[in-house]
Amino acid sequence: MPAQANTAVQPLSFVGVHDHTPDMRMLYISSNVRHVLFFEPSQVIGRPSISFLADETSQEYRSICLPGVNDSVTIFYAYITRNNAPPLYMRSIHFSCDGVGFNACFVCPERSFSPQRQIPFMVEDTSAPIVENRIGLVVDTMEEQQTNQSRRCQEMNTNRRATRARSNSYLAQQLKSESRVPVLRACLVLDHMDEISEERPMGPNILFASSSFEKIVGADTCDIQNTPFLSLIVSQDISKAARFLDRLSRSANIVLETLLFKYCPFSELTEQAEHVEVEIMGAGSENGVILLCQFKTPGKRISKRTCDSDAEYISLGEIISSDGDTTDVPNWIHTL
Repeated sequence: MPAQANTAVQPLSFVGVHDHTPDMRMLYISSNVRHVLFFEPSQVIGRPSISFLADETSQEYRSICLPGVNDSVTIFYAYITRNNAPPLYMRSIHFSCDGVGFNACFVCPERSFSPQRQIPFMVEDTSAPIVENRIGLVVDTMEEQQTNQSRRCQEMNTNRRATRARSNSYLAQQLKSESRVPVLRACLVLDHMDEISEERPMGPNILFASSSFEKIVGADTCDIQNTPFLSLIVSQDISKAARFLDRLSRSANIVLETLLFKYCPFSELTEQAEHVEVEIMGAGSENGVILLCQFKTPGKRISKRTCDSDAEYISLGEIISSDGDTTDVPNWIHTL
């Protein structure tokens, strides 16, 4: 009975980071993983990320993470293994940057694991209490339902692979074009998306910053980590940035925004007017968020947007496929 009282409030998302070595080992996982997958973070960090895939999508996921093949955002669906519980169907928003993979993962409660492809549960901590049906999923038992579900899944995966192949082919052509302006991208991981309060007036802290971010804002990555995100934003854009974070906390979709960051934010010699304009693509979960940041001319002090040629610049919005099956990006996102 006590377990049922907690069912409605269980988190349904988390954030994970892994490297791009052959094992694709986990570097970071947010604490919500213990409520969604029933693993402690310590049980996840250091393990190969593909070991948590409970279906035949590991090779497809590897292809997503190949350096230089997919430098944009990818929406990925897979059954994820849980600790001593049936696998869970999840949707992941994936960013690749600086040789690291970033994922915001969300439960898809309308899908359940098919017994046709059932895989033995992973049991690592038998002492941990497991609450049955915590997410409210029901496994189909009728043979006809299983067959139809398997067929729909195969058709969806086939369509998704074909669309992703077209998208990646287009992206590769654009990135290889000599007429395109080189861009610099970096990723940030922020902690809990609590409301801005007196205790946290500058919003969530930066837990992780990829190495290239220091080239965008002119500050060492070690200094950026554990810094409140809003403290890096110029004063006139703080309200805009706060609204951006609020939208991220309320949406399971990708959110785009353009913000002005302080240049050399920790230098006493930096003038207040010095800043850089950064495009941000964000994906939030219930206790963390990942941000893909892009700036075309790193290290340049600006007071307004400076593009050598807007026709040659690929924005973050432009490198997302327009096919809803691979992106889930709403139409209004391109008006930002």
